[in-house]
Amino acid sequence: MPFIDFTDPLIILVALIVFVFLWILSHVSKSNTAPCIELFAYLLILVTYTVEMITHSTDANLVVTLSECIAVNEIFIFVTFLNLLWADRLQLEKEKKAESKGKGKVEKNYEDGLDVLFKKV
Repeated sequence: MPFIDFTDPLIILVALIVFVFLWILSHVSKSNTAPCIELFAYLLILVTYTVEMITHSTDANLVVTLSECIAVNEIFIFVTFLNLLWADRLQLEKEKKAESKGKGKVEKNYEDGLDVLFKKV
């Protein structure tokens, strides 16, 4: 069995609660640190699922379970990535306001990752 079974509804509920908590935390603090850590954790879980699938490829039931866990984990990775881009936008707006209050002129040129993503889509 995988160490975190994303096919279990209780684990999915806990992951959703953690996601919502970190989303609120990033909104309040206007920082992209919390979603970045969460994204790193989900990517680390994905790597461990892949290694476990490679090492235990003879057991068909385990491979099916790991495939389902990987699919659910990838959904969480996508949503967390969008949350990271949104938090990055909030942090960018916060920094622009701080710079405009201090100097009166914003010298740095920033790009918003969320706008860049949706312009390409």
